[in-house]
Amino acid sequence: MISPDDEVFGTALNRFCVQAVAGEPITPYGRGGPLYADKYISRLHQTTDGRVRFFGPIYGDRYRVLRSHAAAYVQATEVGGTHPALVEAMGFGNAIVANDVPEHRETLGDAGRYYRGSEALTHELQAVLDDPGEARELGRLAHERAAAIYGWDAIAQSYETWLTALMRR
Repeated sequence: MISPDDEVFGTALNRFCVQAVAGEPITPYGRGGPLYADKYISRLHQTTDGRVRFFGPIYGDRYRVLRSHAAAYVQATEVGGTHPALVEAMGFGNAIVANDVPEHRETLGDAGRYYRGSEALTHELQAVLDDPGEARELGRLAHERAAAIYGWDAIAQSYETWLTALMRR
């Protein structure tokens, strides 16, 4: 999703297109944000790098295929608590590069790479793309963390523990 709070992502996308050597396609998907974001989104679409493919909103099977085959996932948001898209990327086993904010660190833990600013995002994303072994390991760790903390079994156990404690009061 591209939204105004992802300005660092837009800046890094432009820089990454100029600097990247990995040859991987870069696929921002969705079209998030309010109507005033049109100008920002229009700027992103002006890239001339052939690897950047804007698909617009994607749902259902096409969405699952895109997410399950992504070489990496960038979580660029700066606010919002535990972001469902981040947990979903973890569940898909994506290698994740996340904006270094407390909410993402709490969600992702040591199962991803972090950045602060567009230059760092460019560096961290390129590092993941350059090392498929690390990308696979980060994806595995992210998937395991998602299952352990956000999977239905973990959630049900947490509720059971909480409700049992309430009943003892």
